[in-house]
Amino acid sequence: MKDISSLMLMAKPRTEKSILSEVYDTILHLLQAISPRSQSMIEELSLGNPAFRRHCSLHSEDRRPLKGIRHPYDLLSAIKLIPTLLGKVYGEKYILELYTSVVLVEYIKKLRENPLHSQFLFSKEAVEFFQEGHRLEQSLTKVTDSREKTDIVNSIYQRYYHAKWYYCFSVIAREPPINDGKLFMCAFHAMHFLSMVRSDGVVLNKPKINLLPKRYELSFYLKRDGSVSSRIGMDPSFAKKVSEILITLPDR
Repeated sequence: MKDISSLMLMAKPRTEKSILSEVYDTILHLLQAISPRSQSMIEELSLGNPAFRRHCSLHSEDRRPLKGIRHPYDLLSAIKLIPTLLGKVYGEKYILELYTSVVLVEYIKKLRENPLHSQFLFSKEAVEFFQEGHRLEQSLTKVTDSREKTDIVNSIYQRYYHAKWYYCFSVIAREPPINDGKLFMCAFHAMHFLSMVRSDGVVLNKPKINLLPKRYELSFYLKRDGSVSSRIGMDPSFAKKVSEILITLPDR
């Protein structure tokens, strides 16, 4: 069996030409949406990156500023893009991940200004969404009415969808590791369930391959989740589980 590190490297990156323009656009839009001094930040980035400077020059008239970031879901296009950035675009990946992390951290700080959310963490929210969804999933076997079952599946889907993305937000925001890798396993369970749900609410017996996360996408979060990496080094059985998960995932 391949070890975890070798599985993490088995990604099929998109070509540099196919994604660089999208990366630069995303960086520009993100900067414009989050920073009052976005123009000066763009100029600073341009000084050290001729390709970025050229892109800004060529597409300045086409670019429309985005509205402010109201919720982390407004960042999904950037968050989905980051794990795909492999190979020669490492520098751009670092910049995009850094700015996305800054936005998520600022969102946490702003929420905590409200006494009702003073202890807010994405990881805690992910745990709550997962627990709610898992309780509903366990109740499915007791339901015989097809309409009721469809309603429950839809409720599970919504909660697992939030559990999945709030886990991702927590990792990119570099929140303190929790639960010795358990949150990662919960998030993967949610991803696995989401990939088995048809558009009509029917739960299939096995996941649709095209709806599972790609191996390089999950590897991105594995490498950044401190609770997972520390437990892998100390718990061979847990390391084996993670390795088995990676093997089941499509590499592109």
